[in-house]
Amino acid sequence: MFKKCFSTLGCPDYSLDKVLDTAQAHGMDCVEIRALENEIDLPSYFIKNDITPEELKRRCHKSGVAIAAFGSSLKVTSDPSEWLDTLNALAPWIIAAEVPSVRLFDGAMEASFDDWIDLAKSRAQFWRELKAKHGWEFDLAIETHDTLIDASLILEFVAATECTFPILWDAHHTWRKGGEAWSVTWQACRKHIQHIHTKDSIGVPSARHPYTYTHMGQGEMNAEGLTQLLVDCNYSGILSLEWERMWHPYLDPIEQALENLNKSFAAIHT
Repeated sequence: MFKKCFSTLGCPDYSLDKVLDTAQAHGMDCVEIRALENEIDLPSYFIKNDITPEELKRRCHKSGVAIAAFGSSLKVTSDPSEWLDTLNALAPWIIAAEVPSVRLFDGAMEASFDDWIDLAKSRAQFWRELKAKHGWEFDLAIETHDTLIDASLILEFVAATECTFPILWDAHHTWRKGGEAWSVTWQACRKHIQHIHTKDSIGVPSARHPYTYTHMGQGEMNAEGLTQLLVDCNYSGILSLEWERMWHPYLDPIEQALENLNKSFAAIHT
């Protein structure tokens, strides 16, 4: 069975303790930390709040809620120096709390896809060398966000980068932006996917997008069908509700989103 998770994009103003309490109250196995108390510079937040790496580990163990990933702003197109600064700053908390991955965006293409792939190859080599140098065991999971919006592009990236980056599949983006049925993307890419973002929407423009996010099961994606597929395929990775209230304040509080998520889970057959 997959691990139930949510991103703190859904409650960006919450403290670490309130995030962990919310996850525990709604039966979540883990959380994906992108923002805490409206701060996305996580090392800065931890330092300002006297949360040492050991203290983060202690609080997670006490709550029974793991950290599935830290969400960074890094992209494939980011300069290696930015990768180095971000990862060196986060590493003590990653290691102490045994966080399996840091989210890396694919980033938008500024030229051709071939040029973007060449850059991705260079970044993959840089990451392999950096990881080996420091003995780091965590991954950089690349999110299908701007460039990798269908299975053929994802698989070309995986082959070019020699499986260096596990895939964080945003199932909504490949469906809504790429126009590809999520069953097609899943069947083609499943062995490379370790973390999934789920959400739902309707084709009505909102302030930032040509669509509007909705609660799970109330949109056009058939998110319950995706969840059922994951159960039927014995997916054991992370399924994370990415409730983007930080960027879309029209969304309801995270507690309502998690209640609807759990109703969606209850509708599947295990």
